[in-house]
Amino acid sequence: MSDPSATGRGGAGVPDAPGPVVARDRDVAGRFVGRERDVAELRALLRDERVITLVGPGGIGKTRLAGRIAYLERAKVVELGCIADGRSVVKALDVHPASSGLLVLDGCDLPRGDCAGLVAALAARCPGLRFLLTGRRAAGVPGELVRRVPPLALPGDGRTDAGSVELFVERAAAAGARGVADRDVERVCRLLEGVPLALELAAAHARSIAPARMLQRIGGRHGLLRVVDPAVPGRARTVWAVLEWSHELLSPKERVLLRRLPVFAGAFDPELAARVCADGGLLRGAELPGLLSGLADKALVVRQAGGRLRLHGVVKEYAAERSREAAEEAWLRDRHLRRRE
Repeated sequence: MSDPSATGRGGAGVPDAPGPVVARDRDVAGRFVGRERDVAELRALLRDERVITLVGPGGIGKTRLAGRIAYLERAKVVELGCIADGRSVVKALDVHPASSGLLVLDGCDLPRGDCAGLVAALAARCPGLRFLLTGRRAAGVPGELVRRVPPLALPGDGRTDAGSVELFVERAAAAGARGVADRDVERVCRLLEGVPLALELAAAHARSIAPARMLQRIGGRHGLLRVVDPAVPGRARTVWAVLEWSHELLSPKERVLLRRLPVFAGAFDPELAARVCADGGLLRGAELPGLLSGLADKALVVRQAGGRLRLHGVVKEYAAERSREAAEEAWLRDRHLRRRE
């Protein structure tokens, strides 16, 4: 049996103190768009299956779907991206042999075998625990049931009640746009293949950019990515195209802040972000609250309960590339370590 303390994970971010949470994102405790059937089916399966892994490309909605189920089941959630080693998981959860219920492990994209070893060790130690995992591939846990998370339903036959349209219209309304439920929205949803993150990023700009213009601007970039790197899977290209477009619409200071946020391995406090990311030159501490709010309004930063923030996994990958281009990674890691002391 693997020792949970042997599990580790590398990455650009500096691990922060782990903290299992319930209902992190804005959707999980309230209205949940387009996934009602998936939620019901997974909750039924969890009565009989001990380990279920939700798989799919970045941006497809694995984390949010798992978070919704965690909220309904009152389960604990651990973001493995901000866990230094397996012992941290055990300590954070206060797991003991009598522990029972559902445990959600989000982001099981560890070196193959690490997550499987962690789950196997926890399962052997706590026979009453059940596990819901998320990742871009199966974790390799013996007996796991793998469920691929599909994109949201696309509109057809003139209907506008498909999950993809619902999500776009709701997020557009939250951004201050009105009257956007038309055929152009349906075309945007088809162009973005029903990928939730891509839909949210586009809808965040609906107040100032009409869906017809989105079709032209995102569609052109989407086609360019197909030519430049045809080996990238289609839905990953879709998200990357919208990220490129969204990045172009940011102010220069918002771009600088976005590329610096991947230094945080998981969720972070705005105050810590100000201490680490503000340098007194390109970014000043007093500017950070407004810049963070702007990134959140554009769906690039996710607001969590308690005022904490986090980057979606795919957004973090994109921002980390921008950080590497700016040669800021080592400088940011050093600032983060010094300002946590």
